[in-house]
Amino acid sequence: MKYILLLFISVCSIALPAQEMNWKEHEKAGDEMLAKGKFAEAADHYEMAWQDKSSKKELLSKAAETYWLIRDYRKAGELYKELLNESDFPLSGLYYGRSLKQLGQYQKARTTFEDVLSNYKEDDERLVKTIVRKEIKGCGLAQQWSKLEDQENKLEFLSGINTGSNEFAPLPFSDDILYYSSTESGDAKILRTQKSNGRFANPVVPKLPRTPGGHFCNGTFTPDNERFYFTVCQGDEGWKGQDTKCNLYVTMRENNGWSVPQSMRDYVKMDGTTVTHPFVYHEGDTEILYFSSDRSGGKGGLDIWYMTRQIAGKDIDFTYPVNAGRKINTIGDDITPFYNQAQQKFYFSSNGHVNIGGFDIFVVEGTQSEWGDAKNLEKPYNSSADDYYFAQTPSGASSFFTSNRTFGSKKTNTTDDDLFFFGQEGAVEMAAVVSGKVFDKDRQQALTDVEVAIYEKVDDGLKRLLESKVFSNGQYEFPILPEREFLIEATKDGYADASFEFNTFQSNGNDPGRALYLEKGKLVSQAPKRPSTNTVPTTTTKTPTNTATTNPPARNTTSSTTNTNTPPRVVNTPSTKPSTNQTLTSTSTPPRQEEIVSRNNSNAGTSTNTNTTFTSPPVVQRTSPSVSTTSTSRKTSTYQAGNTYTNSRYKKDGVTTNAPRHSGVYFKVQLSVVIDYDLEAASFSSMQEMGRLDTEFIIEKGWTRVLLADFFDLEQARTIMDKARLMGYPEAFIVRYKDGYRKN
Repeated sequence: MKYILLLFISVCSIALPAQEMNWKEHEKAGDEMLAKGKFAEAADHYEMAWQDKSSKKELLSKAAETYWLIRDYRKAGELYKELLNESDFPLSGLYYGRSLKQLGQYQKARTTFEDVLSNYKEDDERLVKTIVRKEIKGCGLAQQWSKLEDQENKLEFLSGINTGSNEFAPLPFSDDILYYSSTESGDAKILRTQKSNGRFANPVVPKLPRTPGGHFCNGTFTPDNERFYFTVCQGDEGWKGQDTKCNLYVTMRENNGWSVPQSMRDYVKMDGTTVTHPFVYHEGDTEILYFSSDRSGGKGGLDIWYMTRQIAGKDIDFTYPVNAGRKINTIGDDITPFYNQAQQKFYFSSNGHVNIGGFDIFVVEGTQSEWGDAKNLEKPYNSSADDYYFAQTPSGASSFFTSNRTFGSKKTNTTDDDLFFFGQEGAVEMAAVVSGKVFDKDRQQALTDVEVAIYEKVDDGLKRLLESKVFSNGQYEFPILPEREFLIEATKDGYADASFEFNTFQSNGNDPGRALYLEKGKLVSQAPKRPSTNTVPTTTTKTPTNTATTNPPARNTTSSTTNTNTPPRVVNTPSTKPSTNQTLTSTSTPPRQEEIVSRNNSNAGTSTNTNTTFTSPPVVQRTSPSVSTTSTSRKTSTYQAGNTYTNSRYKKDGVTTNAPRHSGVYFKVQLSVVIDYDLEAASFSSMQEMGRLDTEFIIEKGWTRVLLADFFDLEQARTIMDKARLMGYPEAFIVRYKDGYRKN
């Protein structure tokens, strides 16, 4: 996993000359630089420490590993070679071979790997030899492909975009507009560029909502451009490699802009893991989101996962993540998903499948977790270096990817990532065009610098953006395919949007289109908004953004009183002990757990109103589950008349909760019901190791249920229930939920 978590590390030089420091000071300085994510300085300090104290081979190992982290394969290989005969470093042969392989020295690498295969006798012999056999196969493939016609001359190094820092995560919005991520300013951010006269212009920063702190990159927006998913990585002190963690966020279209970003639910990012590289598409009425994560239950390091939601829903809840399966995921790292829905081809990068470098780009055919065998894209997409972030333009006419390979005189090192462009052969031919002109309705004059977008209408009336461009003279033109339905929409600041629909079922020839008349000073239409194609952002720019980070993101601290990301960790007392934290706010007392079970059983089948809504009574001050997770003090909340809450199993008891809702059946374990709770009390602290603590506040009675959540397997829920009973909650029981509603 260390590869992808260290993709974007700037190469810096040493500030202090060697003669001013002894080996101990160099080692200490190296440790400090490593902790700050300054790996180039750390590597140089470790190497100088070893040169001063050559008997300490651990310094040599530290230097070799750190050079490997910044992908200086030459230096790493030189130092690993020095460790080949050192019994304390038995994996040096594997790492030396990998350094040679990533330098493109395949025959030397193959000989080294074969030596490791013959002589390695450590406890992990079986695993290491499995890895080495794959490396030998990779060297063989590379030697075989080197005899084939080299297509590297068809690649384009994007000189106007690439810098000495890292450029990565290309997101083609159209054939002419590209979003991507860059660390040129020191932290990761999203940039946008548009092709003009065959070249991409200087990039600009699109206007997108930012979360506080962290690195902002690796994004994907939905086909209707109503949502944008991205990652935010922690980075207060710069990139920190394995110590940096990322999380998924989402922002949604509202009025003329984007909503405040929200982090995804806690069941997406488990504690201590990273979640990144989102890719989203629509299939019928379902939204499918793929991402990379090292969450538990995977096949190895970073795996590719997916989850789904109904497009019509307005919340951010998805189904529980599902692993994409063994056809894609390996014991290594599998990352950067991209799906061509029309061709049903899924592209990703992996260092666990047989490859010719580090990360290679692969393709499988199928849908969701049902895939064929992975196929290597071969050259020129793959090289002896790392190749990832494959993405195609909407027309399929060309593709982009990221690589740290050398490229003639334009790129002479492997320590930073750059963007590459490749025009595909066999792309879909656009045999016809639709064209027309956009006018000011009142003046009957052609509008200048007007934005026009073309959508394809797909299932159930949904629209998929194909291309959006700014036309300087108001004359638009788009390539189209036969037997399709389309929508053309024109937008200009200060005017109401205008659109029309047409199809190509009856004709394979050009569609003359029609004139569009925009009315000035009117309210804009309610048609779905899309990212702006203006090259210079303004306060009214409507631009979609790429914001996924390849490094770990900071957690969102923004909370909502009705739907927070993390349910509060409510502390109260097991039912077998009197609570010292309960302050009665009602003349009634909370029922014992067995009374709740009895009531549920006695009411079974009698309630006719399990999914209705309840309007709260006049203002009442009570402790509630609507508390910030950033505070450990006792909180209270005011329920305002007129707010609506989902009704629970109890026929007359309105219940509010900030727990996430999932599709389908899942389970929670109810621990107890209390009148009041204190977030600083310790009685539930031990239970937090077993799951997330949820609360459900019964408004009319002023009681709070406390539950462990969520469990998508009944046997797992039973195991947790049994443990809870042994840990002081003898009356704990399982509660079944379906589509977010409590069923018992």
